[in-house]
Amino acid sequence: MLRRFFTPINVKNQYLKYRLPSLLSEMYIIRWFPNSKTDIHYHNGKLCQFMVLNDILHEKRYHNNSNFADNLLRPFTIYSINDDIGAHSVSNNDNKIKWSLHRYR
Repeated sequence: MLRRFFTPINVKNQYLKYRLPSLLSEMYIIRWFPNSKTDIHYHNGKLCQFMVLNDILHEKRYHNNSNFADNLLRPFTIYSINDDIGAHSVSNNDNKIKWSLHRYR
């Protein structure tokens, strides 16, 4: 359904990112493939706020190149990260598709 209105960005065959129209910030819906994960990454000076829309995703946060937090990301809870907090990676550890909403500003 989203493909009909938005062109997906395929990120390393781990997830599809759909940009939503927004005047004040960058907003995306992400479709996580089963058993997928992001690389460890920063957010280039932006605040990233995100919310899982179904089921649970996993997050690892890093500060000074060491793992300092493992988090379960639960649906309909707003999470945030920026470069001052550190880097992170997000994973879908299950064999089913999951969705999340992300805002960068």
